[in-house]
Amino acid sequence: MNQVNSLTRTQYDILKCLAVSSGGATIDEIVLKLGSDQVLVFSSLQYMQELGMALLVETEVQEASLAAGIELIREGELPEKTILCELAKDGAALHIQELAARLGVGQKIIGKSLKPMLDKGWILKNGPNVTITENGRISVGVKGFDELVFDILSNKKTLMADEASCKYDFFAEGFELLKKRGQILVVKTRKRRVAAITDEGKRFVASCKPSDIKEEVTALTPDLLQDNKWTNVTFRHYDIQADVDNMTMGRIHPFQRQLNRVRNIFFGMGFSEVASLHIESSFWNFDALFQPQDHPARDMQDTFYLDNPKTSELPDAGIVEGVKSTHENGGNSNSTGWGYKWNVELAKKTVLRTHTTAASIQQIIRTPKPPAKYFCIGRVFRREAIDYKHLPVFTQVDGIVVEKGASLSHLIDILSEFYRKMGFNRIDIRPSFFPYTEPSLEIHVWLEHRKEWVEMGGAGVFRKEVTLPMGCDAPVLAWGLGMERLAMINYNLDDLRKIFISNIKWLREEPSCL
Repeated sequence: MNQVNSLTRTQYDILKCLAVSSGGATIDEIVLKLGSDQVLVFSSLQYMQELGMALLVETEVQEASLAAGIELIREGELPEKTILCELAKDGAALHIQELAARLGVGQKIIGKSLKPMLDKGWILKNGPNVTITENGRISVGVKGFDELVFDILSNKKTLMADEASCKYDFFAEGFELLKKRGQILVVKTRKRRVAAITDEGKRFVASCKPSDIKEEVTALTPDLLQDNKWTNVTFRHYDIQADVDNMTMGRIHPFQRQLNRVRNIFFGMGFSEVASLHIESSFWNFDALFQPQDHPARDMQDTFYLDNPKTSELPDAGIVEGVKSTHENGGNSNSTGWGYKWNVELAKKTVLRTHTTAASIQQIIRTPKPPAKYFCIGRVFRREAIDYKHLPVFTQVDGIVVEKGASLSHLIDILSEFYRKMGFNRIDIRPSFFPYTEPSLEIHVWLEHRKEWVEMGGAGVFRKEVTLPMGCDAPVLAWGLGMERLAMINYNLDDLRKIFISNIKWLREEPSCL
């Protein structure tokens, strides 16, 4: 084959570019230098590799960036250094609570920063008291390798770890230190293609004249047919195996996909779905569930109360009277109740629902006779301090089974089957307490990659004080499970806030199937 006639202008320019590039060049570098198209450059390199003029090597590299929502005390500084500077001011031992107050942050962020400080030998810890060491005093004005890497990444969106390691002699060690921390870095594996010219390619560039290279075209046009111009051009090869740009099509949000999957699992287990409003009366949210009116969960620091509408209508007088008597003296449930005077005005207060169980209890009134199986998926609202695993708004799936002879073992079987369908093979059931179920339990799943059990939700059998005022005398199995924590596990997230951040890169790259 006449190699001059087989190469296009673009391919010749790529060879010339590689001939002056010591150690080769990445495809991105070639595209930037030639102002060409990435797909065209890649397909040209593949073709020249077949001719023995170029080599194309693909390697995996690590791309690093700072995680979204990192908890910092002072902008641009790792929290342990901020804490260290505060400890160095007077040198005395400080209580964790005092440290948090001085820095104006919660005790959680102080607690999470103590381990890296202990590992570096900056502090001594005696119970809740922390004292700076001599090594800590020296380190106040000196940045460690991990801090230097943090500074670099703070000024860049992304960075290739191998390139940074060549540029900065401290980067590799500092990078590994930050990786071990968790919740600081996002590290992804990327493919890098590096091209280099061969000896055959060098000989070709040295002997070939630019005038010998034909113009490359993609289509036969009427102009080319005139005067046989088509004989002096080269037609671009149509390569069906060449890489193409990713198509960014619309898709369902990963969290919504999980909710759809949960919904389909319960449908497959014979459940029907019910829904309720985000706004509920305190009666349905608390009182109907036999939660006393002086319970801490009903305080304003835990629950969102509405000013408009400030109150809600209550259901039929018979249901209200049944709940009232159950609270005061146990009603017809054979219990003593809570032994206080129930206040109907407190029950009328309007709240943003704190759980979807409010939907389940209203469904019992509509279908009090067994058999009945229902679930509800929806957002709930609580006054939570925002951190990597808490938000004031989160999603819950609630379910009930009304069945004669139903027992705790049936409930365990249902929840175990649900989590098995979600991909968890090891499930642990632990006793617990909730005001409206007896017996009560917590369900935990085993995370192999973290080697630990993680709590997923609570469940139990509704007490008679809950079901009898609703007109139901059969056992009712009930549960409430958090969805955001499940998403963190399924999508390998270290911060649940990432679920709701508009990270278009994550949304495009996250697999559509779990």
